[in-house]
Amino acid sequence: MRTAVALIALATSAGAHAGGLTLPTRGLHSTERAGALVAGADDADALFLDPAGLARIAGDGRRSLLFDVGYLYEAEQFTAPGAGTANNQQPGTAQFTIAGALGVGDRLVIAGGVTTLPAGVHHFDNNGAQRFASTDVAGTQYVTVAVGAAYVITPRLRLGATLQDTVSMLDWSLVASACPGTMTCAAGDANYDLPLHLTQHDYIAPSGSVGVQFDALPELTLGAAVQAPTKISSQGTLIVTPPASPTFTGMPVTGTNATTSFWLPPSVRAGVELRHHTDRVSMRVEAAVDVELWGLHDAITIAPDGIAIGAMALQPMTIVRDYHTSVATSLGGELHVGEVRIAAGLGYETSAAPATTVSTLTIDAPKWLFGLGGGYSADGWDLGVAAGLAQLAKVTVDAPAVAQLAPLRDSSGAPRYVNAGTYGAYDLTIGLRGSRRF
Repeated sequence: MRTAVALIALATSAGAHAGGLTLPTRGLHSTERAGALVAGADDADALFLDPAGLARIAGDGRRSLLFDVGYLYEAEQFTAPGAGTANNQQPGTAQFTIAGALGVGDRLVIAGGVTTLPAGVHHFDNNGAQRFASTDVAGTQYVTVAVGAAYVITPRLRLGATLQDTVSMLDWSLVASACPGTMTCAAGDANYDLPLHLTQHDYIAPSGSVGVQFDALPELTLGAAVQAPTKISSQGTLIVTPPASPTFTGMPVTGTNATTSFWLPPSVRAGVELRHHTDRVSMRVEAAVDVELWGLHDAITIAPDGIAIGAMALQPMTIVRDYHTSVATSLGGELHVGEVRIAAGLGYETSAAPATTVSTLTIDAPKWLFGLGGGYSADGWDLGVAAGLAQLAKVTVDAPAVAQLAPLRDSSGAPRYVNAGTYGAYDLTIGLRGSRRF
């Protein structure tokens, strides 16, 4: 699935992300159906799936409340050529969604809510080859706040839209090279290790979405939603630790301001849901596709502002990403027998990251998505559990393109690439879900 951010995890981040930095699911209902919940979105969490689905709550004074809480566990491994294997030592992060919707008149529904983006976190040892890409993003989190509205155009046609703001809390550590000027330093010489710790809070990163649902037949619904891109960029703090080399003895570090910038992509989701109902049994099955335009995420930039070691100023740094469009297809649904609900889904997503730029900052690869869940539904309540697994294919990077950051060097010097090796990862999400209509 894409997994995390760090930086940035950001867009990088942590480990296995869905087609890039995040998984292609939003909330536990979507997770248990492996992402196949677009045309069938009909609860308050439609705010983050297909806002047109909010209109299914239409009716003056009708209300829908939803909450879910989960845990995203991300296992990662990296083996550098001729070296041992590094494992993620901090694989878990909390996930939650809270949303509510209210019918105003017979056709209009307004809604609001907050959700976390499903991006994993990691912590590696501060030594080894992985230190040059990322050692820690455990404190990174992305939270999206949204307000929206939906309208019943005709009994068969529903439209919806949202305004969103993504609050990002970046907490990222890695090791750059302090090899100065045009001096030649041995590859991987720890005496020139330059530990960097970046923290950055971006409170205003606007975006939005629009969606539509159309009942082509009483048992068949078509749905689609378009998500706008989001730019993460604000001033944060970059703490620089001087290297052990005698070259830097007695040199003070001045300045702490830096700005990290990158894009989260626009996307297009579409689905077709088929329903069948009898007195005691109902079934819903949906086929869906999620196209994420990760080509906008071509690099992560870190721009120091007045940071220097002695008289040597840190230069801007760029992490090459060169991402491309990812496509996730899924088939999922649920079966209601009396008051018991069972849900399941299967999906597959292509990788947004080319093998040349995969690193411990973000491990991305083609992946299978599995979802399973169920619960109890009665008197307007739906209470249940859900689980999802994203299993990534192994990636071997034999033509590395991620260069070691060297902010004290002449930018015209030949880069040293640091992401060669073999990567593996999987994401496991488990959680509890509850909703109420009244």
